[in-house]
Amino acid sequence: GTSVEFRRIYFGFDGTMPGGFGYRAEIDVANSNVAINDMYLTYKASPKVMLTLGNQKPNWGLEEMTSDLFTSFQERAGYSQVFGFERRIGLNAQYTGKSVVAQLGLFADDPNSLGSDTDKSWSVDGRAVTMQKLAGGTLHLGGSVHYRALGDFVPTVTYQARPFVHTTDLRFVSAGTPQARRETGLGLEAAWVSGRFHATAESFWQTVSRSGFKDPTFTGGYAEVGYLLTDDET
Repeated sequence: GTSVEFRRIYFGFDGTMPGGFGYRAEIDVANSNVAINDMYLTYKASPKVMLTLGNQKPNWGLEEMTSDLFTSFQERAGYSQVFGFERRIGLNAQYTGKSVVAQLGLFADDPNSLGSDTDKSWSVDGRAVTMQKLAGGTLHLGGSVHYRALGDFVPTVTYQARPFVHTTDLRFVSAGTPQARRETGLGLEAAWVSGRFHATAESFWQTVSRSGFKDPTFTGGYAEVGYLLTDDET
């Protein structure tokens, strides 16, 4: 069959306030649904340290942390939705040096789940990235660590992904893992950009710790090579 969907319609604003404070608010109103995206306050503790409080992306990998405006494709890699890379309410700290970025945060769940009596998970997420000049371009190398305690009321964790055609409910992957107690994830990312050319690769491993059962590990990743036909730098 056929279908029509407004994939993304954003409304939002951001700005700064005296004393090093800032704010950002953004909602997605596509398909008659109102979803809170970014909704947070920031504080510039020093020229290199930024604190962020509110609904935001935890410290996932390169593609997930890149804005929708700058990804190569309309949809991100499938493992991004499989492992539940979503915005969550929390406090995050970021250090930005000349060629290094380090992030560490403590997060609860997404705004919809906070009103539930059962979804009481929390997580610690960290990420470190270095960027160096290499062979006439810039080499990006990084890694991320994810630890999430699910609480006593999450009997099953389900990892699933739909096709890139976002209007279907068909799932290419759907794996339910009962008796889950916590998740431990490890991500690796690499990219090289030189002029109009870029190459990127990422992978993520997630282990589910369970009571009375073996602990399965799930893996996802992607690799991408691209070349811009136009010289946008000029």
